[in-house]
Amino acid sequence: MTSQQPVSLWDTASLMTLASSGRAIAYLRGPGVLHRPGWGSVVRQELRRLNGRRPPVQRALQAHQLAIAWLGAPVEELPHESDDVMDLRDRIAVGTGHPDEHLGEAQSIVIAKRTGSILVSEDGGAREEAEAEKVRSVSLYGLLGLHVAQGKLTGEEADAIVADLAAGGRGLAGVQLSLAWLSAEGHIRLP
Repeated sequence: MTSQQPVSLWDTASLMTLASSGRAIAYLRGPGVLHRPGWGSVVRQELRRLNGRRPPVQRALQAHQLAIAWLGAPVEELPHESDDVMDLRDRIAVGTGHPDEHLGEAQSIVIAKRTGSILVSEDGGAREEAEAEKVRSVSLYGLLGLHVAQGKLTGEEADAIVADLAAGGRGLAGVQLSLAWLSAEGHIRLP
């Protein structure tokens, strides 16, 4: 990644989901599809930790390798943003019992708020908190739906990617790629 600010920030789960579909990777890495995607330093740490488990978490290694090759050097929060990251992590983790698992999403939201980036997250709670922080967010499905609506991707190509995600074990059941459905289900949050 260049010294320019990222336009989108990818969290841990989104990178792992993306890594489950070669077709999605090829599409999103294609020329002119996404401009300046990035990732946070905590996401890198989370992927390393998940890959270091015995047995490793499925797709963690592929997601880490993809992020290094595609997204380059991760972005850091600024020193004065550390408390905001921890507070946001606690808000995302309410009721889940696993606050450490939400640190990457929290850091990404804080950085996205400062830089004007869009958060790409598969975590519905993180997308809700992003909206509360006035940060635009989408899931991978939301991103695909937006690209279909913009004519960057055909419905058939998007359906093939959705099928790949399901076959890769990271897909959701009953997904529709219409903007109305994606917005109603919280896959697109544009405050």
